[in-house]
Amino acid sequence: MILFLGKPLWKNVLALLKDVVQFNFLFVKHRINTLKGNTADPFDQYENIIQHILKYKLHTIFFFLVNRNVKYDRGANLNSKVYANLFNRIRQSNITSGLHPSYTSFETSNQIENERTMLETHLAKSIDISRQHFLKFNIRNTPNALLRAGITEDWSMGFSDILGFRARTTHAFLYFNFDTEQMEPICLKPFSIMDGVFYIHQGVSVLKAKEYVEKHKNLIRKTGGNFVMVFHERIFSELHHPGFSKFFFEITETNSQV
Repeated sequence: MILFLGKPLWKNVLALLKDVVQFNFLFVKHRINTLKGNTADPFDQYENIIQHILKYKLHTIFFFLVNRNVKYDRGANLNSKVYANLFNRIRQSNITSGLHPSYTSFETSNQIENERTMLETHLAKSIDISRQHFLKFNIRNTPNALLRAGITEDWSMGFSDILGFRARTTHAFLYFNFDTEQMEPICLKPFSIMDGVFYIHQGVSVLKAKEYVEKHKNLIRKTGGNFVMVFHERIFSELHHPGFSKFFFEITETNSQV
C-alpha cells in the first residue's frame, strides 16, 4: 500500500493532525512534501522493485488488499490515479498478482469472491491466488471458502513472528479435506520467512537478518525445497525501519521466490 498518495484528503488531514499530536514531525514533513509533489511517496518503490524482479527473473507475487476503512483492513483507494498507474505497470511487466483477503473473510466465500471480483476489475485479469490477511487460516474451513470463491492457490502457510515451517514443509501440497477425506484442487504454498520477524519481533540488525536468510536458504536447498519470503511495502522505506530499505534487493540478487 502506498503511504500518502491515493488517499482521500480528509484521511491525510486527520493523519497529519495525529502525527503533530504525537510529535512525529518526520512523518509530518514527508506527508506534506509528498502531497505537494516535492518528493515521492516513501512507500512507492514499485518501479524499483519491478525493475529488480525483471532483472533477476524473480518469481514474485504482488498481493493487494481490496477491503478498506475498517479496523484491520486499511486498504488504499484502488480507484485512485496512483494505483491505476501501478496496475498498468504490473500488467505491462506480466508480474503475477493475488488477492489479500480482508481480515474477517477467511471463512466467508461470498466476501472473498466479491473482493476477488473487485481486484480483477482493477487489474483487468483473472485472479486465483491469495494470501490471508494477518495469516488468518482455519485448516478445516478456509481452503473450502477459497475454493468456492474461485481461489486455487494460497500462500498463507507461514509465521509472522518467527522463522519456521508452519506446514512442516517448504514444498507445495494439495489440501486434504477432512470431511470428505479427499484431496481438493487448491494448492497450499508455504513460506518460511516474513520480513517483520526481523525488525518487529526479533529486533535484529540488517547484518544478522542477512545471516538468518542465508542460513535458511542453505537449509532449504539441502532438502530441494522452495525458499519463499514475504515482504511488505514498509520495508522499502527508511521512514519506518532504518537500514532495511535495501534488504530485499541485496538478498534477492540470486533467483528465489518472493
